[in-house]
Amino acid sequence: MLLLPTKQTDKIDLFTPLLRNIKDTSGAQFSEQAKPALQKLQALRNDLSDIAAIRNNSSAVSKVAEQIKDYLSMWNCIARGFTFGGDKESVNAAFTWYDAYTREKRTCTNPMAERIGMLYNLGIMYSQMGMDAANLPGDKMKEAATLFLTAAWIFERIKLDLANLKLSEFTGDVSEGNLGMCSFLMKAQAQVCVYEKLRAAHPDRVDLLAKLAMQAAKDYEVACGYSKAVGLEKTPNGRNLLGIMQFKEGAYRTNAYYWSALDQKKKCEESVMGMGKAMASIRKAMEHLDSLKKIEKSFPPEVMAEYKTLADHCAEAKRVIESLNNKLYHESVPSRPAEVDAMPYGKPISIEKELDRPFEGKEVLSSKTPSGVRKLHEEYRKEVGVIIQEEFDVIREVEERQTQTLRKYNLPSAIHAVSNDQNIPEDMWQRIRKCKENGGIQGLEQSVEGVEDLAKCNEDNMLNIYNQLKAEEKEDHELKQKYGSQWTRMPSTSLNINMIKQLEYFKEKYDAARQTDTTVKKFVQNGSKEQFGFLELDRDSLTNKIPKGSSGAGELSPAAAKYFGS
Repeated sequence: MLLLPTKQTDKIDLFTPLLRNIKDTSGAQFSEQAKPALQKLQALRNDLSDIAAIRNNSSAVSKVAEQIKDYLSMWNCIARGFTFGGDKESVNAAFTWYDAYTREKRTCTNPMAERIGMLYNLGIMYSQMGMDAANLPGDKMKEAATLFLTAAWIFERIKLDLANLKLSEFTGDVSEGNLGMCSFLMKAQAQVCVYEKLRAAHPDRVDLLAKLAMQAAKDYEVACGYSKAVGLEKTPNGRNLLGIMQFKEGAYRTNAYYWSALDQKKKCEESVMGMGKAMASIRKAMEHLDSLKKIEKSFPPEVMAEYKTLADHCAEAKRVIESLNNKLYHESVPSRPAEVDAMPYGKPISIEKELDRPFEGKEVLSSKTPSGVRKLHEEYRKEVGVIIQEEFDVIREVEERQTQTLRKYNLPSAIHAVSNDQNIPEDMWQRIRKCKENGGIQGLEQSVEGVEDLAKCNEDNMLNIYNQLKAEEKEDHELKQKYGSQWTRMPSTSLNINMIKQLEYFKEKYDAARQTDTTVKKFVQNGSKEQFGFLELDRDSLTNKIPKGSSGAGELSPAAAKYFGS
């Protein structure tokens, strides 16, 4: 397993400038309330400043991971409530981080750089925990795979935060290309954990072993591609890392064809066929093994041992398959093993919520907003308050005049929906025009009378249907009494129950409609000639009848016009 280097950072005093800023902008009482949280923040930052010291201390890795989560939970509140820089309104602090490979230094006042540096090291801690779990005695491969996939998720998550940084504010190890390399390397190592678990428990599952190995090779290949794209081989550490990843890619591709050859051998033995496909697959495995010899000199000692073991396995498989193939020689084109992803086996841990943990003083720090924002908000609030009050006074005056006029003519308040230029709205005029086409007030009176006749007809029909259903139920009951068990038809009361309920539902709707008809009839009968006379006017004449506000009723007040630039 490969372990990536951590990012280093310089120590920084956050407590003093943060406390001073809170005292200057929010007062002494608020700063005293925030002091315990700031002291804890500073203590965590001091502990995390020399993270490289615990790389070889397995027992301390999980503790450091928890410390990073605690620190990031607090830092999220700080980043939202404070601005950093050299002006008097900001916190006078800068963050220094070093490239994990080149030791290149970057210093900036962007709090997102601090978050990204800590997140990167959190990903390294999870990969370290995955590596430790894989090396523990007992079956810990599933746990290791989950930890590696969580590390991959963290590296992918950092990419979202890069949008908040300038190019000059972050080092090359947290570029999108290098983060892609880290992510796929973690995925490859999670794949290897699942592969090794299956190889130890079920070495006979040669078909699945071939697929797992091919997927691991594919992930290593993508990681190598990202590594070359960002020029990682230009540094000694990066060159060594790339060499091992290239070996891993070739080794697992060799393994894939090795297991595929054994799978074909098994199938051929079961069907008494020649070893053609098995022979082709083992030759393909040997080709990939031979390609590794080109970079053999760059292998570190631990990789050389793995290389020799793999070569011995392939040579033995080749000898066995060749001896079997002599009985019926045939060789075909090797089929490339399919890939199978180990992601469903070990899902990554969702740590998004863990980066927003509760802590003592969180409520205090969360309520802190940058002073510049508070100043602008207060100015805006006062200005808008004046505008709202002036506009409200104008609207209230116009509303009062309109309401009085509407009451005079007994008109509904909905007529306030007229547009700002106080013309008749188009939809209202279309309804008036349709009323005219249908005979005006005379047509309305005739419609009311027609509704009366229609209502009486509907009521008679409902009563008739109800009586018929009841008569039918009575007849069915009498026949049941007369013939007893010979009358096998389902009782009419059961068959008719839904129709009775539907009829009752219609009756409720009918009664509600009748109440509406009564209201409309009273309105038509009691309406004044002056009111219904409006229906006979043309559009212009009707528009002139609308009560008008003052000349400035539709305009912005002077304060609003000045504020909105109109």
